[in-house]
Amino acid sequence: MMDSRHKFIKVTEEMFIQLGFEPPEMNHDKFLPLAMQLEIEKIDFELVHSTSERPEEIIVLAKVEEISLENKDNSLSTLMKFNLELARSYSGCFGVDPNSNNVIFLTSRNLEQVDAVKLLQELREISAELRNWIVKIIELNDEQLSNNELDTTFTLA
Repeated sequence: MMDSRHKFIKVTEEMFIQLGFEPPEMNHDKFLPLAMQLEIEKIDFELVHSTSERPEEIIVLAKVEEISLENKDNSLSTLMKFNLELARSYSGCFGVDPNSNNVIFLTSRNLEQVDAVKLLQELREISAELRNWIVKIIELNDEQLSNNELDTTFTLA
């Protein structure tokens, strides 16, 4: 049986080949996390494997977009509502990268249950779903802003 690090390397090398690229040489310290970065349908992904934290998993991180500072409270409130829906289906969660202020989506996949073709298909599905979530977030934020403006106008009138 292949250990988790070798399985991660095998899957990511196969993904490179599926995408038409030559896999890079993967000579890394087995005690450090190993990451693969790629873009699928305009969504930036990072696949991370750690031999010390959840070694049986591939951590899938997707950068969604930067939070607008002018609408930060509404965006964060909307993300928390979406997280509740996602938690019910065990499908991942949204968060905010404190360094870049980007909304990120985080999920994981069991290494024993994935192969390159299946994982690429899942990333395409996640990309499509994230684009739908982005549209919903923008629509809800616009609606909340309009409601806040109406409430303010109503209160002041």
